[in-house]
Amino acid sequence: MASKDGISRILVFREGKGRPDELAAVADLDYMTYPRNDNLTETPRFSREISPAEGETIAVHYRAFGGPTPPAVLDHQGIDNCFLDECVSRTWYYYQGKWNWYQGRD
Repeated sequence: MASKDGISRILVFREGKGRPDELAAVADLDYMTYPRNDNLTETPRFSREISPAEGETIAVHYRAFGGPTPPAVLDHQGIDNCFLDECVSRTWYYYQGKWNWYQGRD
């Protein structure tokens, strides 16, 4: 993941491709967690995380939460993009030459 000019994005370096694919470009401010009123010593923090998503996990999330229908065969890992404090995510999966998003944790 990288941030430039207040926008963070996921960078994916695929084998044989010179430039990385850029996914999920979002304003950094959308992923900030701010202190509660009762904890004035806490500073705002960036709360975005990416992690590998197995094919079976993508299928489980689809069955549980709906969203776009993933491919019938999920034969490699995807990328789970999560806002930690909200416990919600989207999973990115490369299929038929493009990146598609599917429902992640909800």
